[in-house]
Amino acid sequence: MSSYKMFAGGYGQEDEEAIQLVTYNAKTYSFEKQSTIKGITSPSFLAIHPYLDILYAVSEVDNGEVAGFQLDSKFIEMDRQSTKGSGPCYVHADEKGEFLLIANYGEGNISLHPLKEDGSIETCSDAIKLPIVQQGKHSHPHTCYPLGDQDTFLVTDLGQDTLSLFQLIRNQHCLHHIHSFELGQGKGPRHLVVSQNRQFIYIANEFSSTVSVYCFNEDKLEMELIQEIATIPPDEEIDNYCADIHFSPDNHFLYVSNRGRDSITVFQVLTDGVLTFHDEVSTLGRWPRNFAVTPDGAFILVANEHSDLITVLKISSDGTLQPLPDKYEMMKPTCLKFLRGL
Repeated sequence: MSSYKMFAGGYGQEDEEAIQLVTYNAKTYSFEKQSTIKGITSPSFLAIHPYLDILYAVSEVDNGEVAGFQLDSKFIEMDRQSTKGSGPCYVHADEKGEFLLIANYGEGNISLHPLKEDGSIETCSDAIKLPIVQQGKHSHPHTCYPLGDQDTFLVTDLGQDTLSLFQLIRNQHCLHHIHSFELGQGKGPRHLVVSQNRQFIYIANEFSSTVSVYCFNEDKLEMELIQEIATIPPDEEIDNYCADIHFSPDNHFLYVSNRGRDSITVFQVLTDGVLTFHDEVSTLGRWPRNFAVTPDGAFILVANEHSDLITVLKISSDGTLQPLPDKYEMMKPTCLKFLRGL
């Protein structure tokens, strides 16, 4: 593939182009702005409907909101609802196109929004607080990750250092808390991915700059820590905070972004689920909060929040990364989502 189309959201103000539709042309090594969306403050995280042409964006403000936009020539806003929480930082559109799940970082809850057949958002049907396992600490959920096809979701709680398992009960429009796993104090679990066979969970820890690898048995509700691997060298003196984590399309490599060291670390995924260090490169920008791997596994595009840049890393055939000079300027980018089929 030579051209990739994506949405980029960030910490822009209501009157700014806080969401942009951008094309990256790998043949000409250039970016082009296709269209923009104004009218929403701090759309820090985005999701795309699984089969309708609709973009969803959270507004990460004190009185959190989620908005839906029809993906036609004018990107008209369809509707907007309260998330029943402060600081929403993550939105997930479920694979059936029936619900949105939102992590309200400031409020410490997960809100559930039914979707109508046309993709428009209904009012919040459930807002469930994460369980308090450490008195005196506040919950700060950061992601809602689907666990296969069983309507179960994993939620990282950066404030409580836990991972919680929730069940989506569709006919009742609610969430049910199943279990919480304590992960160890001071790690700050932020984002995660799950292996295709659902046996291994990989958690990017914001505060410890590590990836925790767990062997997971959903039936027995058991998690065994099998590896804790650093994303930065042990002699690094710069404060660092892990952010995003993604597999390569073939699941042979795992990528993690480092804010502070401002790099992407690459791990090779072995057959037993364990990771080995493979590569680390600069993102040529500051504070890589979020990144996205192109569907064909050829490039990584990085949202460098503090340098107002989207940068490009080329993925070599051996899994190593090569920073390219291609850059796109945008105010505080924080989330990148490729359009379907591209």
